[in-house]
Amino acid sequence: MATYNAREYLREAIESVLNQTFKDFEFVIIDDGSTDDTREIIKSYEDPRIRLYKKDHRGLIASLNEGIKLSRGEYVARMDADDISHPRRFELQIKFLDSHPDYAMVGTTTEITDTEGRTFKISAEPLSHEDILRGLLVRNVFAHGSMMARREVLLEFDGYSPEALHAEDYDLWARIIRLYKGANLPQALFRWRSNPKGVTATKFRRQQQTVEWITSREWGIATRGGKFPEVSLREVWKRRRQRDPDDAFWHLRKDALSAIYARLGRSFLVHGKRLRAIKSGLASIILNPIALRNYFYLLMALLPTGALVPTENFLRPLKSRLSGTWRRVRPLSLIEIPEGGILFVRRGIYPGFDFPEAHQFAEELVRQGKTVGVVCLSAGGEPSYEVINGVKVFRLAPNAKFYRWIYQFLLVFNLWGRKYDIIHVFWGKGFSFLPLLAPWSAKKWVLDVRSGHIEESWTAKLINFMIVVDSYLFDHVITLDERLLEQVWGNFPEPDEVSFVPMGVNTKLFRYRYDSKLAESLGLRRGDPIFVYQGTLDPARKLDKFLRGFAQAKKKIARLKLLMVGDGGGRGELERLTRWLGIEDLVIFVGRVPFEEVPRYISLGDFGVSYVPQTPAFTGQQVTKTLEYLACGRPVLATNLPFNKEVLNGNSGVLTDDDPQSVARGIEKIIRLWRDKKLSVDPDIVKSSSWSSIVEEKLLPVYGF
Repeated sequence: MATYNAREYLREAIESVLNQTFKDFEFVIIDDGSTDDTREIIKSYEDPRIRLYKKDHRGLIASLNEGIKLSRGEYVARMDADDISHPRRFELQIKFLDSHPDYAMVGTTTEITDTEGRTFKISAEPLSHEDILRGLLVRNVFAHGSMMARREVLLEFDGYSPEALHAEDYDLWARIIRLYKGANLPQALFRWRSNPKGVTATKFRRQQQTVEWITSREWGIATRGGKFPEVSLREVWKRRRQRDPDDAFWHLRKDALSAIYARLGRSFLVHGKRLRAIKSGLASIILNPIALRNYFYLLMALLPTGALVPTENFLRPLKSRLSGTWRRVRPLSLIEIPEGGILFVRRGIYPGFDFPEAHQFAEELVRQGKTVGVVCLSAGGEPSYEVINGVKVFRLAPNAKFYRWIYQFLLVFNLWGRKYDIIHVFWGKGFSFLPLLAPWSAKKWVLDVRSGHIEESWTAKLINFMIVVDSYLFDHVITLDERLLEQVWGNFPEPDEVSFVPMGVNTKLFRYRYDSKLAESLGLRRGDPIFVYQGTLDPARKLDKFLRGFAQAKKKIARLKLLMVGDGGGRGELERLTRWLGIEDLVIFVGRVPFEEVPRYISLGDFGVSYVPQTPAFTGQQVTKTLEYLACGRPVLATNLPFNKEVLNGNSGVLTDDDPQSVARGIEKIIRLWRDKKLSVDPDIVKSSSWSSIVEEKLLPVYGF
């Protein structure tokens, strides 16, 4: 590892090396004259495997060559000071080189992350030596920081060449591959940080000049030696249909190879080898028939050679103009999850805490060792692909009206040709197209219906009818409970397979966490009866009735306080109402807080408020805030709904009707029980309502696991 003023990400890089499962190695670090505290950070590690050498600033190439000479092992692994190696990287690379003595070097599949370490792309370059030979004729197909090579071979080629500035790795691999073999491993064992301060970003023009010099040199050598890689369309066709069960990124790798064939075709055309150019163009189309670039180069191979460069120059501004739109929606991109996993589909953002089931199901399944992906929409400013708590998230298009309408068709494009154990679809308009147009993409299609429409309007009836019709196209239907099943399917036959998977609570997040400083900042004192409401302040919640009941109760109960955590369209009217009722000093409007901070606010109170109006729209709902209060150890004052009645059995809370008089009586009763120490939260209710229990006891049996 060569370092130069690398303090920002250095600890992550060093620890990823020290935490390798293969332990018997030396860690040679060349500090190239850093002027920050890079050396102090390195010295803070007392691991005897670290060998630090301090040099005057001479640049990366000189530092790398120095490191190769100072190393004493059989193999040399590269690592940059702002990247991360997977714990098994050394183990698997050494195993490969030990078992393949004719190979001089091996790289890995690479995750590309942003500066915060969030993965937004997978670089899945060719694996085999033959494909790498083709690739190195047109570009670098090895991730530099992921490489491990035999030390004697690196010394044989005099290491990195100073002439290949900013592309020294490409130059070295291209020279080695002439005499030795190279490969990439299919596992993603290396995370490359896309750093705006890195060479690729700051020295791009100079780097491209070096790359062009290397490719020109390699084509010249291949031309003189007559050693162009053969293109067999029959073999390419076979490979298109072959799937490697050990390669999680097989589809991405196929597209990368298609791009290599397209560029090979262009290079063959430039060098006057038209037949090879046509064969390479056909090979690129066979591997990826939906990439327009492939058809362009095949067409150019059929036209006079002189037409290529003028046509490229003409189309380049158009390509640049369209690239922004192409980045916003990628209907032909690939979902970076292995086949055989569980795929969640929802028309919304992820993670979306207003709709917790998707991310709670996904993360709990990951904890149980399942491979899980989520296809969703983007709220804006998020990477199109990243891994969140082990869940592979693919954001297909922006969360805008136009893209929401075409979302199901984009999904069909992405599902064709892939197969998963389970595709779990949260119902949305038009999602019936998925099992109809891509039925073989899943061994089992599961439809999840979390709500229905109870209004008497024709639109509500139409939507319920759409849910019913869609349910007959899926293998299994999930809904909350018998009430929702009756509400939606009441006048129609039930689906053949129906299971109930209720709402739950994240008990790892929602737990008692009293923060005295937060309480002091809000003017709250222990001993005062404090109620906490958390949720939306939407007018449909009719919270004005609760405030009127609260105002009545405060006439009998001293030092009463109410914390309102959340925001919504009704907040302004509620604040005006508190002033009119004379309780503005007793009600504290906190506003919206990050979801992970909600338990801290709940823990400030003595009671949770799970108030919704007793209207048909809410009667069949499972009110998650009731469970969240209980998980934080707070008894609950809740509207008398069927779900709350089932959960608040025993002494976990008090039920009330939704009118102000009933609310006032409920407040008085729950405080009386609290002072008499007759309230206690049943831990069994919380445990059985945890997402982990629900996934294990309810969801996995649906999947057949």
